[in-house]
Amino acid sequence: MDNILSDTALEEINRYGYVRTQLRLHAPLIGQIRSHFQGIAPRASNWSFFYTNSLHQYALTRWQRLLFHMKKTFTAKALHKAILGDRYDKTIFGSTDLLPLVLNECITNDIGSFLGDVPLIVAHDIYLENGRDKASFGFHEDGFGWDNFYQSGDDLSFYIPLVDLTEETGGRLYVEQNGDKTVRYRDWNRRILEFSEFCQSVGAVDERGLVTQESILQSSQLKRIAQQFIKITDGRKDLPKPEPEELKPIDFKAGEVVLFNNKRYHDIEPWLADHLREVYIIRCVPLYDIGLAPPSHFLNDVPCNRYLLNDQGRTLMPFTPEDELPQGYPVPVD
Repeated sequence: MDNILSDTALEEINRYGYVRTQLRLHAPLIGQIRSHFQGIAPRASNWSFFYTNSLHQYALTRWQRLLFHMKKTFTAKALHKAILGDRYDKTIFGSTDLLPLVLNECITNDIGSFLGDVPLIVAHDIYLENGRDKASFGFHEDGFGWDNFYQSGDDLSFYIPLVDLTEETGGRLYVEQNGDKTVRYRDWNRRILEFSEFCQSVGAVDERGLVTQESILQSSQLKRIAQQFIKITDGRKDLPKPEPEELKPIDFKAGEVVLFNNKRYHDIEPWLADHLREVYIIRCVPLYDIGLAPPSHFLNDVPCNRYLLNDQGRTLMPFTPEDELPQGYPVPVD
């Protein structure tokens, strides 16, 4: 995560797994976020679409794909029901108008002092809500997904609980420490770059010479690309990972802004309090010269990648993925 964070913040995230910015959103903005998402019905949760809209399906035979499409609607409904019945009460992935409100408040309170030279594409926001009877997604690292196509191993999340998280309430975020000391460090960057170079080698690029979801789906080499995608992503499973008990929890005050890398292992402890656990997350991706172009929509046609956090985190500007991309920074792979 060199040049994404300041030197001090980089040392902190590598050692502890997160950066405590000492920033807290003002109470009215916390209330606005909560009010917005409390007004959305649980049935609008859309996390299950990550499973039903995947490049993996194009590695199947014709008959397997036919069966996949026949099952797709049922699978989406079944996953949706299972997640709402067992996991979070709400999992809302989107790109709401809260994004500029939250990020501009962070800019006003000098979030830039923790950020480096590499601009950040503001991919999307997430709202997670659950009571005591629901589990989280469990111990995991976020993978290289097809839906929000433009990613790296150095993605940065603004993690903002909307209620206090303590030992008494439970529900704290657990993060991997010393992530830069593992064999997985920068491995995602290498794998994503390898996938991009493979797509370019078979001509799956747009008029800008960039690999996009559309250029892949329209390629005559779609099946080979899907097989390469599976090979690259599944190969990650063979790498050693930390034991869950090695992760350390973070206490939060409501509205506190903490930075962490969601591509490293993390977990959530069980929620113990009577009131709901509510968390707001902003997912950002460094602007790397990785040969991929970010999409403008993901999941069930939700807008994404609409802003660029630039000028060392001091300027937020509108961003349209279809436009010419600003020059990206070299991808750190060594």
